[in-house]
Amino acid sequence: MAKNKNDFTGEDYRGKEDSDQIDDGFEDDEFEEESEEEARSRLNSLKLAGKIVLGLHIAAAVVLVIFAANSGFLPPKYVAALAGALAVTVLFVLPSHMGWEAVNRAGAIVLSLVFAIFMCFGVFYMVRLSSTLNTITSESAEQIDTVVVAVMANDEARTLADAAGYSFGVSMNDEEQTQKAVDFVTGEVGSTITVRKYDSPMDQANALLRGQVRAIIYNQAYTSTLDEGITEYSDKIRILFSFDLTSEAKQLAQKESSVDEPFTVYISGIDADGPITTTSRSDVNVLVTVNPHTHQVLLTSTPRDYYVPIPGITGEKRDKLTHAGIYGVETSIETLEKLYDIDIDYYVRVNFTSAVLIIDALGGVDVYVEAPFGNFRQGINHMDGYSALIFSRERYSYATGDNQRGRNQQAVIAGIIDKLTSTEILLHADELMDVMSYYMQTSMPRSDISKLVSRQLQNGGKWDIQMQSASGTGDSQTTYSMGDTPLYVMWPDEESVASASARIKELLAAR
Repeated sequence: MAKNKNDFTGEDYRGKEDSDQIDDGFEDDEFEEESEEEARSRLNSLKLAGKIVLGLHIAAAVVLVIFAANSGFLPPKYVAALAGALAVTVLFVLPSHMGWEAVNRAGAIVLSLVFAIFMCFGVFYMVRLSSTLNTITSESAEQIDTVVVAVMANDEARTLADAAGYSFGVSMNDEEQTQKAVDFVTGEVGSTITVRKYDSPMDQANALLRGQVRAIIYNQAYTSTLDEGITEYSDKIRILFSFDLTSEAKQLAQKESSVDEPFTVYISGIDADGPITTTSRSDVNVLVTVNPHTHQVLLTSTPRDYYVPIPGITGEKRDKLTHAGIYGVETSIETLEKLYDIDIDYYVRVNFTSAVLIIDALGGVDVYVEAPFGNFRQGINHMDGYSALIFSRERYSYATGDNQRGRNQQAVIAGIIDKLTSTEILLHADELMDVMSYYMQTSMPRSDISKLVSRQLQNGGKWDIQMQSASGTGDSQTTYSMGDTPLYVMWPDEESVASASARIKELLAAR
């Protein structure tokens, strides 16, 4: 009897079930075969990626060791330790890179990438450090004079073109720079200008105030001194125009100096903001004599108003020591060399901006306050950059005026040296490099700087920092830079100068 298509027997059902099972088994085998192929493909991809990443890991390690060794900062044992540590990171991930487990290979790739990234940061840091040193130790013989054109405060002129018919007073202290300034102003005015010559910036300023000329052209570095010699000078005049003149700086005499032997550094703190190459008065004049054999440092402070001859500038006349900075840091060095009968091997030049930012980059400094004033108490005071600047510049709170200010400046410098030679410097190195790149200048070669750092890392320990100051007697005298107008000066105390010179020479000779 024929079966209805809707009639199913148990046999039929079992056959259908067996058929489904056979079909399902075939599909699962096919899926498993595809999964194995994908797994093999993934493993091969991981192998390739692992080789690439491991290569980057090893390359980054090698490059970092090379840069560290060539920097000169790290002693050989530190370079060896660094190389060993980087080799350990490679050996640590190598077994996983070579294994057959995909999970292990993936983990090794991640670890190698992390290690390589950190090493690349190390290389970047070394490159940045090298760039910073190249900047601050640049042998560029360039200096910037900011020149201003001033008129009376109520003058109707608003541009140089408005002053086309004016007579311009100029100072002949530096004839070459004066002529450059006159040529520049002539070009800006668009026609020949009438020039009247005076012996000093003070004489030309007085000529403007008396109506003898309608405008004056002078180096802005003299502004503070003009304010000192002429009551309310800056309120009586108006700066009509300013511009920068770039010139070749006077070169230091070549000396056979080395930080392996005792040496002396001149720290010049100029009373200006902005580019460190701008000429200005040197308000901080500290000699730092370093003896690497005895691990001693002697700080010698010279008052800014010391009344001394300036070699190559004033002849037999005298001027304030601070005015030597207007003629360039090299002139300040020659003045101090003659005063103390010593050789100065290097200089470091900073300004108000750099002083504040360097101290802030160091996380502040601890300064011993000998004579308290204002919020500064006797004893150790932790100061940020702004507080240290106020402390370093104050003189009117003291009966001894500039003499005490010099000692305060030494105390701040001692605090900076103490911080620079401590391990804490590593925490602030990044910020310090930022500041030094823009606001510091030194004649010390980078090779000597590297030696100093390497030696400190190798030997460690604190330095014995001693201080001394030259002293003198205040007076009112005419100066070379300011003509016949009397200014406050300080006559050197010859005994204190001789004593300071003897101590410097003694430390230089110590073994």
